[in-house]
Amino acid sequence: MISTEAKERIKGWSVEKRLIGLICVVLALIRVQKASMSAELGAMNKRTLEPERAVEILTEIKLNPSRESRLRAAFDLLDNQRNGMLGKEDIRLSVAALFGGQLNVEEEELVTYSHSLWNMFDVLNTGVVGFEDFCIAFETYGASCDEPLDQQAQDGELSLLFKVLDTKCCGAIDHVDLQLTLARIGYEASGEECRNMISIMSKVSNRRHSDHLTVEMLREFTDNYEIIVNSSTRHQQDRDSLLS
Repeated sequence: MISTEAKERIKGWSVEKRLIGLICVVLALIRVQKASMSAELGAMNKRTLEPERAVEILTEIKLNPSRESRLRAAFDLLDNQRNGMLGKEDIRLSVAALFGGQLNVEEEELVTYSHSLWNMFDVLNTGVVGFEDFCIAFETYGASCDEPLDQQAQDGELSLLFKVLDTKCCGAIDHVDLQLTLARIGYEASGEECRNMISIMSKVSNRRHSDHLTVEMLREFTDNYEIIVNSSTRHQQDRDSLLS
């Protein structure tokens, strides 16, 4: 169960912070699920991470306060008990709520699956998942981590993100979709708040108000906020282009 304290804390957030947090939560779970599937069906593909690379990732995040803030919002949405750690039950509840229908598995299988995903977040193999572990996993399993120029991988993440948010499966996201998605992970938001979220996203993407979002509008929004591909990745991309 999500604590009352956590719910009240989220209520104090700005509409924009809740929106970005929600999107990053969905994207984080998409990333660990994709990373957990290797070429050999059923085998876990937990990436071995050198300590030096972990430090490098965290340094890059801390040098980008806005990005760190977005990841913190996502972590706090997942940290239901507000104890500074993500537990296996936190991941199970979120996976069941957001992906349960798509996975179509029994409860016992879902528990095993979500525990495996939690293990993916434990990138440093310490047995605990704190905020820094979450940040490292989010960046490590991203579509552009190994192949910065792989637009297909980035498009794949965007498509899955849109699919989760499009709860009515109608090809457009409206305020009801966002309201339902937030409710699925245990947080209430009014219709007006969710309309404001749609307004923020539509204005960023096409500079005019719209009451719904298309895939392309979501793409422009995530690009603007550097959610799928961050600035450090883009800079590396530019450096690689110069060297090639």
